[in-house]
Amino acid sequence: MPSWNIHLEAGNRLADKLNFSPKERKEFLLGCILPDVNNGHLYNKAVFKDHDYTHYISDVKNPLDFYTKNQDKIDQRVPIHLGYLLHLFLDNYFNQDFYQHTVQDSQYSHLPRPKQRDLKHRDFWLYDAKFHHSIGLDQSEANQLASLANSIPPIDITAENLVEIEKLLTNNELGHSRKGENYLIYTEAKLDHLLESAIEDFEKQYLGESYA
Repeated sequence: MPSWNIHLEAGNRLADKLNFSPKERKEFLLGCILPDVNNGHLYNKAVFKDHDYTHYISDVKNPLDFYTKNQDKIDQRVPIHLGYLLHLFLDNYFNQDFYQHTVQDSQYSHLPRPKQRDLKHRDFWLYDAKFHHSIGLDQSEANQLASLANSIPPIDITAENLVEIEKLLTNNELGHSRKGENYLIYTEAKLDHLLESAIEDFEKQYLGESYA
């Protein structure tokens, strides 16, 4: 699945097309990474929640179950809920492309699923290094944003967690150094196209053809 800089790149591109206030933009960008924050990214300083739980993956493996439970918020374009849905949509979109298409046409198609997953993560981290984003929050906003985040049932974070997230993003502490390495499955151009296609499909599915 995409890493945080990729999620925030998608969020920033979409936010440029939406009539969000600066405050709403921060809420939207927080939503774009929110499904991951209880999955161990904060070095056990936040309550740990299972990935499938925070990503609304049910027995039928439908990560977009979030939409059916929050349709009113999505239809009203509540920023943090819209960002949460965008995260789940991108995860599903990138994973489907990788497992159903890209890896099957590569020399690595014979590898077991865990090995393929490692290759996927490697290429996505390499692509992640192309971007460097943050939410843009400061400590005075952390309490309000934490309360807003915790209004989404799986999430359990504190204002201090959000300050740490902003520090991680600003310092790019979650990034992996891939200088000099080459993609094994994708190319940068293919990932550029995949990201743009994902954003366009999300717009059509959840925002309609015209919304700006």
